[in-house]
Amino acid sequence: MRLAQLLAALSKKGVTLHCDGEKLALDGNIGKLSANEIELLKSYKDEILSSNRGDSNIFDVESMPRETTYRAPISSHQKSMLLLESLTEQPYYNLPVAFKVSGAIDRARLQVAFATLIANNDILRTVYSNIDQQQYIQPIADFDLPCTQLGDEASLRSALHHEANYRFSLTDEWPIKAHLFELNNYCVLSINIHHIAADGVSAKIILETLSKAYGQGVDESIIEKPEAQYADFSAWQHTYLSSEHGEKARTYWQQLLNNVPSSHNFPTQFSRPGMMTVEGERWKQVVGETVSNRIKALAQEQGVSSFSMMQSLFACFLSRMSGSQDVIFGSVYANRGSDSVKQTVGMFANTIPFRFEFSHGDGLYDAIAQCRKLVENAKQYQYVPFEQIVELADVERQANHLPLIQIMLVAQDNALEQFELESCQVELLNNDQNVSKFDFSIHLYTKGSQFEFIWEYSTDLFSNAFIRKIAGYFEHFIDAIVTRPQDAFSAINLASNTASNSLMQDVFPDFNALPTLILNQALDKPDDIALTQGLKSLSYAQLAEETTRVASALIENKYAPSGRVGVYMDKSIDMVIAMLAIMRAGYVYVPLDPSYPTARIEQICCNAQLQCIVTGDLLFPTSKVSQNTDVISIEALRSENVVHEFPELIDSDIAYVLYTSGSTGTPKGVAVSHGSIFYSIQANKAIFEFSSFDTIPTVGSQAFGVSLLEILVPLLSGGTVEVITRDDVSLIPTFVAKTQNVTVLHAVPSLMGLWVDEVQRLGGACYPALRLLLVGGEPVSEALLKKIHAWRPDVEVRVLYGMTESSVVSSSYNPKHAASQSYCIGQPHPNVNYYVMNEYDALQPSGLSGELWVSGLSLATEYVDNAVQTNKHFVFEDSLGQRVYKTGDRVKRNLDGYFEFLGRLDNQISLRGVRIELGDIESCVNELRLVSRSVVHPQQINEDETVLVLYYTLRDDHDEARALIDIKAHLSEQLPAAMRPTLFCYLESLPLNANGKIDRKSLPIPCLESEYVAPNTTTEEALQRLWGELFEDPMISVEGNFFELGGHSLLASRLIAKANELFQIELQISAFFAAPTIRLCAEKVDLELDKNRLHLLKTNAVEHCDGEELIF
Repeated sequence: MRLAQLLAALSKKGVTLHCDGEKLALDGNIGKLSANEIELLKSYKDEILSSNRGDSNIFDVESMPRETTYRAPISSHQKSMLLLESLTEQPYYNLPVAFKVSGAIDRARLQVAFATLIANNDILRTVYSNIDQQQYIQPIADFDLPCTQLGDEASLRSALHHEANYRFSLTDEWPIKAHLFELNNYCVLSINIHHIAADGVSAKIILETLSKAYGQGVDESIIEKPEAQYADFSAWQHTYLSSEHGEKARTYWQQLLNNVPSSHNFPTQFSRPGMMTVEGERWKQVVGETVSNRIKALAQEQGVSSFSMMQSLFACFLSRMSGSQDVIFGSVYANRGSDSVKQTVGMFANTIPFRFEFSHGDGLYDAIAQCRKLVENAKQYQYVPFEQIVELADVERQANHLPLIQIMLVAQDNALEQFELESCQVELLNNDQNVSKFDFSIHLYTKGSQFEFIWEYSTDLFSNAFIRKIAGYFEHFIDAIVTRPQDAFSAINLASNTASNSLMQDVFPDFNALPTLILNQALDKPDDIALTQGLKSLSYAQLAEETTRVASALIENKYAPSGRVGVYMDKSIDMVIAMLAIMRAGYVYVPLDPSYPTARIEQICCNAQLQCIVTGDLLFPTSKVSQNTDVISIEALRSENVVHEFPELIDSDIAYVLYTSGSTGTPKGVAVSHGSIFYSIQANKAIFEFSSFDTIPTVGSQAFGVSLLEILVPLLSGGTVEVITRDDVSLIPTFVAKTQNVTVLHAVPSLMGLWVDEVQRLGGACYPALRLLLVGGEPVSEALLKKIHAWRPDVEVRVLYGMTESSVVSSSYNPKHAASQSYCIGQPHPNVNYYVMNEYDALQPSGLSGELWVSGLSLATEYVDNAVQTNKHFVFEDSLGQRVYKTGDRVKRNLDGYFEFLGRLDNQISLRGVRIELGDIESCVNELRLVSRSVVHPQQINEDETVLVLYYTLRDDHDEARALIDIKAHLSEQLPAAMRPTLFCYLESLPLNANGKIDRKSLPIPCLESEYVAPNTTTEEALQRLWGELFEDPMISVEGNFFELGGHSLLASRLIAKANELFQIELQISAFFAAPTIRLCAEKVDLELDKNRLHLLKTNAVEHCDGEELIF
């Protein structure tokens, strides 16, 4: 008995051996060893010890003598394939191929060739048992090669599609089929093999065997059998994995994959669905000859293979595209270390993970150095099956993506194109299944002097147009990086500047200060109404007169030129007069919202160093400020009755300072020039087509930039401003009543939703004058847009985006123009330029996210008395040749040319190795009609753990307990476990700041006690017992998530098998992935039981109805 045979016999008896220094140690069922086997072990002792020291080839697979029919343990590859097959009812694991054959084909010889192939390769006449994990090799028999006449190519396409998508029954059917189709002047040979019996190398062996056997005719003896069969490899694999070499290999993979990310951050076009499918398509990219030659030349220079060079390039590209320094993808290794299996058909190929860990500033040379080591180790340790590598990585399992590897780079040859049949012309046909088992794979071919990439991609995540974009970026990136391999690849642009995310529009000429332009309206339309508030109104002539009087009085008080003047008033006509007067007099307008706490008012006044403060009816609240600053009522200024000439305002003069929240808690003053606000207001006037017929109310706080949009745009257009106080806005019925005559209404989404709700509650008044709704300030939900459309489909809606630093509104979006899954902010307005940049200040092309940089004529000047923040956010970027504002907003430009807001850069978190955008979760929650508002916030519950907390409010007609169940179920269906909140906190209302946005700092810390939920039904009790056996915990909550508890697909397979046996049902494992809690699973089980009972009822009824009609 040879050593390999002896070791296989030991393995079959459950005996393992390992080397202890210079001794052999045995474990397991030692009592089953015969005396002869013990003596043989002693005789092989030196050889085994030598093998353990690496002195001989441990990868030799030796053939064992067998009968024609036998059984053998399945390999790990086969075990995995059987599991994957059980997860789906679709034939995703087929390897179909079709050839057009011209000439006189001999069907009898072809049938003999197939018979020879199957006789020589046991794996092709093997069936499998899920019960005992064995493969059963069946006796040699004739092979059926049906032949069908077809009339046209349409019939051929249909027939080939049917053949490619045939579902093999692996428990009772050989894993190979062939069919010959005859047309008028040619034939098509279709071959389909299940992946459990073959890999890429096997396909080449099969075609070579068929070609040779067909050429030899009926003389089968000329075709040599492989030295070893696949069952021999399976036996060797069991021995290898239990050896010290196998243990050493497992240790390597465990160390390499320690703390590996569970999924990639490569940008996708569509959100990942709750349940993974394998629907896919393919697209071919031919790399230019110049770029191909550069790759080959650099590979030769560096002493690596072209494929290793491509792996290095691919790793750099993944890092550049995803913004991650830790990237991983898979490549396929043949796994045929022994010469005896070089010509053996079977599933040998193994997916090997390639993990690159980059540092800031790394270039291609760094990637090549890493790749050399990875390739060297992959060759040595490739024999650990991928399923075991995944287990060693200990990554979180998700129902919506594969574990560990979701991206592949695979080297392919042209073996299929080289298939020949004697005296015939053979042409390979395209017979794809439209399947992608990974998020995307690149299959690399070498065609002449050029590389060819076949992109295989999931249509759940990508469109063909998006893949084409990415492919273009890849080629552009390769061309750039092979030219400068020493440079940091993170700073390489993925597209030329002309294709970047920037849209510079025409410049409005002839600057003139807005106060001057507005006051000049009195010359053209003196009697037209400029301002109204309740029963009071002011014409343009009256506005000009009042503004001139107050501005002259300010100049009379001899405040320093360009000095800052505060306005402490509630929204009113006088407040508008004061603002215009301050600007026209050459001073800087600084609004002070009376609703602010006194402490914040003091902070603003101190930082602004105000010359004076203009007040109205309200008493200024703090003597701390008034002791050092003049406080003057607007009535006092009116009474001075003086006239002064006004200074000539230039575009660089500061018009106003608005204070925004600072990250340190101290407000930041944003200084905006007359030129910036002029170009911004002119752009908004043009975009929204404001005219003298428009009326718009003042809704936003005067301390925020949007108030300038509500006041200055209509006044510049000759329209009317409807002044509404803060108190009136906060009382929704009053707010609705006071906006009955407006043509344009602006509000943040939450307020707009309340306004529409109240309008509908009052009977859906149509507001005939209303033509435009402006909504922005935070993400706008699809539900709000649908609500508006249902009420008034004719009213135009514009989603606004901007910030104080870009003079309020810098872009807008019409939701009717294009569908979007996220907060679309449209395209930049005239005079504004948008760029999307990565963290290394490199341009991001369409489809990739990054920080939004804004340039153009509307930028603010500075942060008042804050050089550090000014220099951080307002910079001159040499690569763009412009001064830009770094917004801190994460955006991308979609394929339609629109920009999408993805969240704040500081609102993106990394949790358990997964980067999470909190806005994605919030959007998912807000899809539910029962949810009014929601916010997701990370909370640190102890020193080592941070969890996601969902805070939410409900609509009035929903029960809190039932709503929580519905929310959890929805999130379970839509989001991977890593993105699902751990804690849920129902609130009557979410805390808001002064501008109506959610105040995250004021969110309460939720109760952290985990609640055990007991089973309510006998089914839940039975499932709880099964789960308890698997997890060794009898008190598992019926709402505990299987995967969050540590479950994975293999464990799920065991659980479903036990459940099916217990309940006598046939629950599919795919159904369990959609219901991974005891409670949800119990519902699935009960549904199956009900089906069985109904079937039994019908059967019994038919047996007893004696032919009479039975009505259910």
